Amino acid sequence: MLKPARTSHEAERLKALLEYEVLDSEDESSYDEVVRLASLICGTPIAMVSLVDERRQWFKARIGLDATEIDRDISFCGHAIHGNTIFEVQDASRDVRFADNPLVIGGPKVKFYAGAPLVTPTGYSIGTLCVVNQSSQSLSTGQRDGLENLAKIVVRELEARKALKLARANFNALQDATRVVERQRVSLQHFEKMKSLGEMAGDIAHEINTPLAIIQFHAGSLKRRLNSTPESKELAIKAEKIVETVTHIAEITSGMLAFAHDSNISDIGIYPVDRMIKTAVALVENSYTKQGVGLKVEYAPTLHATCSLQKTLQILTNLLTNARDAVKDTTLKEVRIAARPGKKPNRVEIFVEDTGCGVPLELRAKIMDPFFTTKPPGEGTGLGLSISTSLATAQGGSIALEDREKGSCFVVQLPFAQVKA
Repeated sequence: MLKPARTSHEAERLKALLEYEVLDSEDESSYDEVVRLASLICGTPIAMVSLVDERRQWFKARIGLDATEIDRDISFCGHAIHGNTIFEVQDASRDVRFADNPLVIGGPKVKFYAGAPLVTPTGYSIGTLCVVNQSSQSLSTGQRDGLENLAKIVVRELEARKALKLARANFNALQDATRVVERQRVSLQHFEKMKSLGEMAGDIAHEINTPLAIIQFHAGSLKRRLNSTPESKELAIKAEKIVETVTHIAEITSGMLAFAHDSNISDIGIYPVDRMIKTAVALVENSYTKQGVGLKVEYAPTLHATCSLQKTLQILTNLLTNARDAVKDTTLKEVRIAARPGKKPNRVEIFVEDTGCGVPLELRAKIMDPFFTTKPPGEGTGLGLSISTSLATAQGGSIALEDREKGSCFVVQLPFAQVKA
């Protein structure tokens, strides 16, 4: 038996074969039809679309044969791929190259073989369209022409397959690029809004803070004087209410300034967690009141975090807004925000939980992805959580969705800061 040699351009040939990504693929009707037609034209019980890789001959389609592959060293196709024309063996039992071949002396007892090479547009033979018989025969001119034309059809089918895969890959890449561009556009729009809000907040702070300070000073003085006379107790309570209201307005103004701070300027520092929660709550509590949503706030006065105040406020206000929307159609409309020492060392956790329907299990892995949203069309871009995740990561933190049977609980982790009393 003569073992088939490797081709002189074996590396390039194998590369051309692998580019089709067809080896070990499922059966396809187009190739099955070709082998049936080849068997009919050549009058043989066996026909195959055969692809020869480094060690084996694998059959993309076959008729009259159960095996899906054979060793390349005993294959007839291993000889056929050395040329660009039909390789024909009329009686293998009388051919010194194949007389003692296991395929000849054992099953399937090959006597006749004819293989038309599958030649790629770059000129490499990657396999054959072959026909086999257990009795000797020879192909007529018409049969040879038919077999060669069918081999060209197989190559065209492989080329179309490769082109389709490339088109799909390009389309997916274009989709990914479009998502990136859209995300950047929305992010730019978001930061432009923050810049405009910052300018507006600066004007508000300039125009309001001084009058507020005057009101606060005089209200405080009035309260102290009234507290000194028992008969003025009711007026003292009202003065206290004025002080509290003015303080609250000042906190909202301060929160707007921090929220809209220029994100290009680093404001990483050590901040009390309760103050960040209080400021974020001040920015959203009016919308909670309007929608009849209960907001429970639990402070942690001993916890501090090393973070960006502006980025953290954006994260918390986004989570509080999402939680408010999550419970708007439920019977129990409640949201809770609180802080606690992190489960991991040197971490602080701020969590926002709601009594909504929760995030379905099959969607939890996607909830942080850009443009993914569970809100109805027109009510969200799907970028809020994605942007919040980026903001958390940028300051050494993270955002995660805790497993809950009911409702949702998003946990923000930030670096813990040790502050001496």
